[in-house]
Amino acid sequence: MFGIAIMANDTKAYEHLLQAIHYQRALGSTIGSIIGAVIGVIGNSFVVLVYLFRIKEKGERYFIPLLAIVDLSACLTTPPFFILDNSYFYNYPSNVWCKILSFFLLCFSTISANMLLVISLQRHLLVCKPFGPKMTLFWKRVSFLSSCCIGLLCSVPVLKTAGILQSNSIYMNHSITTRVCKFSMYQSLFVSAYFAFLLILSIANILVTLFLYIPILHRIKRSRPWKSNAADKKEILKQENEHSCSSVTFQAAKKSEVIQANTSKNEPNFADRVISTEENKTACKSAGETDPGNPSARTATDLPTTLQQKMKKVHKRPVDRFSIMFFIIILTYVLSYIAPLVILVLTYTIEDFDYVTLSETDSMMWIYLPRLVFINHILNPFVYGYFDTKFKDQLKIVFCRYYPNKNLQ
Repeated sequence: MFGIAIMANDTKAYEHLLQAIHYQRALGSTIGSIIGAVIGVIGNSFVVLVYLFRIKEKGERYFIPLLAIVDLSACLTTPPFFILDNSYFYNYPSNVWCKILSFFLLCFSTISANMLLVISLQRHLLVCKPFGPKMTLFWKRVSFLSSCCIGLLCSVPVLKTAGILQSNSIYMNHSITTRVCKFSMYQSLFVSAYFAFLLILSIANILVTLFLYIPILHRIKRSRPWKSNAADKKEILKQENEHSCSSVTFQAAKKSEVIQANTSKNEPNFADRVISTEENKTACKSAGETDPGNPSARTATDLPTTLQQKMKKVHKRPVDRFSIMFFIIILTYVLSYIAPLVILVLTYTIEDFDYVTLSETDSMMWIYLPRLVFINHILNPFVYGYFDTKFKDQLKIVFCRYYPNKNLQ
């Protein structure tokens, strides 16, 4: 099937067959890793360049370029780990590369998770405690450095524990030798405590992040800006139309009185030109159908004070795009980390676990589910591009400069 001539007692042939089958199953993961690396590097590079050098006002955007730098680093180091693992899973070529790539994988994933926790705290203070303390620039810098230091400290032990684990297995009734890159080459109390700590830290990070962000979503939902804005505007326009209608009717009545006075005194045949009730209705209807989007149709001075206040309130209550944006980023992070954590727990808790004994379905799960963590580093630029209007505007300016004939509207 794979072009391998298998002799009855040829152990190497069975080892090559096992590796060939794994390579074939993991081919989709390899292709996805390459495509994801290209998209992630380009996307995060744009984010870093635009947010650092073209957007002057940082404010709520302070952590975006820093998170993009972490994601960019992950997009450069994670795909090589996946590609080597897919291509040489049962016969890993280098113990040094296994240690280094495992370290980078764990380090950047941990830093990214820590930064999203900090972003959740920042949004929580800003939205849920608007009159409370805010995260100043000093504390933002401290938070970023702390996230990096914690990520490094949590990942450094992997340089000691990770490596190639050589073991003997039974495959198709033949004894074969496998050399698999793992986070731990041996079992000890220290290794067990270390990975238990990493697991607890990851779960705690996810739970605290959600705990901080759920009240934000509750507040956004309670304010219902996407519904109440439209309803409030409709109500304001309705009251505005009624006000305009009353004004027209009042002006028509005054004009009618003047005309009647003039008619009774000087112009007896001028009474036919008095504005009738039907004309008043037509004028009122015309006023009611005025285009609300046309600034010249209505002015702020035409509205009563209460209507002006309501209109200002509506315009001050838009959808909190940044809260929704960071929510999608955090949701992606949570969903992309759950499956790898489950696989990691199963791998190290199942007694006498052996990859060779996995069925085809289980093998596909062990190949693809841990790779979902990579999505967390790829998707963020698309989220910024959709929600942050300043980022989109700067991208248009950049592309118009290099491609002036392209229509980017």
